[in-house]
Amino acid sequence: MIPWAKAWLASQALGARCLHPAWGINPRRYWKYFGTSRLDWLCHRALVHLLPRRVFSEEDYVSTNAIYFDEAISRWAAKTEWLHAKTPWVLELEGMWGGYISIYRARPFLRQQLMQATGVDTNLFDLERAAPADKVRVAVHIRRGDFAAPGPPSAIRGRFNESIPIEWYVATCRDLQRKIGEHLISFLLISDGTAEETAWFEREFRPYTTRHLRSTVCSDLLIMSQADLLVCSISSFSMTAAFLGESPYVWYTPQLTPVDGLLTIWGYEPSQKEPASPTKLAVDAVRRAGAPLGRRSVPVDMQGSVPDWLIESCLCARTRRDRHSDLLLYGACSG
Repeated sequence: MIPWAKAWLASQALGARCLHPAWGINPRRYWKYFGTSRLDWLCHRALVHLLPRRVFSEEDYVSTNAIYFDEAISRWAAKTEWLHAKTPWVLELEGMWGGYISIYRARPFLRQQLMQATGVDTNLFDLERAAPADKVRVAVHIRRGDFAAPGPPSAIRGRFNESIPIEWYVATCRDLQRKIGEHLISFLLISDGTAEETAWFEREFRPYTTRHLRSTVCSDLLIMSQADLLVCSISSFSMTAAFLGESPYVWYTPQLTPVDGLLTIWGYEPSQKEPASPTKLAVDAVRRAGAPLGRRSVPVDMQGSVPDWLIESCLCARTRRDRHSDLLLYGACSG
């Protein structure tokens, strides 16, 4: 999704046409979700062979000193002559470099693509019928599948594609349930694990799951992004859901990298140790402020204890959905 967002941002900056990824050769068969041809890769391959091709690389991006991808593309293109070429050309984009901050302005585009995907409307309707609107909705992403088995907390710092111990999920959700109130909270479990792998969690919290639905990849992502709170796994799926949403999210503290006394996801990367990197600039801003500038990211350790302000945020989200005080829904409110 990051390269797709880059391509769309480039098309907006350059007045060009954005092509979707070659879903036809995707091993996870995403062409089913987006209704594209299984032979779309032939068109892509023909274009890059028949037309002049330019590649915007990570080095090109860094050289512009821009954070947002559309600004970087504009600055880079302004220095080239081919921007005003009379004949067609192809710009190729790939990679996760630049991270989520670079594609921040593409979030509406990505949400739109997901909402139009196969099965999304039906699956979201199923959720609305099953999950009470008068409860705090906590989405929990337990990633298993081909991920490495959970290791000791001391060995996971700065690492990805590793499972988190189920004990962390249970401890975190127990604390949320205790502080919010069992009668006011509803858990939504999103997982590629087997029923046996998540049985402990399911027995205790009785979550809504999407196992009974079909074509759930895109709808799962949207369910996670639209929840009042997201309990993340260490995966790009969780990160993308948090990126597309606006609600707070919980992150496994042992995975984070300390930088100048603060915790970061990307601080382990050599490029993020540079003085002008987004991570270092953020660390400097937080240190100057003397406290976190926002309250969206919530590091939680193996004890599972969540801060009081997060509970208040969740309860406020629930209150906003109270139909009795919503004028449009025949509700009433004080003047």
